[in-house]
Amino acid sequence: MKGFIDSIQINTGLIKLPIIRDGENVGEIVFNPNDALLAEKFYQVAERLEVGGKELEKRAAEIDARTKAQDNGLVSNRQEIIDFLRETHTYMCEQYDYLFGEGTSNKVFGDFVPITEFGLAVHDQFVNGFKPYFAKTRSEKIAKYTTAASAKRNKRKRK
Repeated sequence: MKGFIDSIQINTGLIKLPIIRDGENVGEIVFNPNDALLAEKFYQVAERLEVGGKELEKRAAEIDARTKAQDNGLVSNRQEIIDFLRETHTYMCEQYDYLFGEGTSNKVFGDFVPITEFGLAVHDQFVNGFKPYFAKTRSEKIAKYTTAASAKRNKRKRK
């Protein structure tokens, strides 16, 4: 009919990030950094990981203090170390699933469970992939309430 449109186009800012694991596209995560519920979850997860990270560092130091090299080249508490790394990975995956939906961590990491600190770098890779979208949205929101005058005033207060 004349005067009618075929569809209404709405752009809410949805982001679709492909997940490339070991050179293979294994899916994508879909999120909207402009979504208030997601932002709330993001800050909850960030706080949990900060607090949990401190606890994990303390526990890692305790494990390191108990670690003794054996004559066979292995460490005395290797199973404790492996269990700790598995628990750390599982904890972080639970946070990602809470943030982006059930099954996200499986999509991202597959069956991979890191057994070294180096292996845990996959978590940094994942977080560094989506974090800029939240940072950009937050800085844009703050910029709306920050004028040049208030920026100068805040700069003076810091001195």
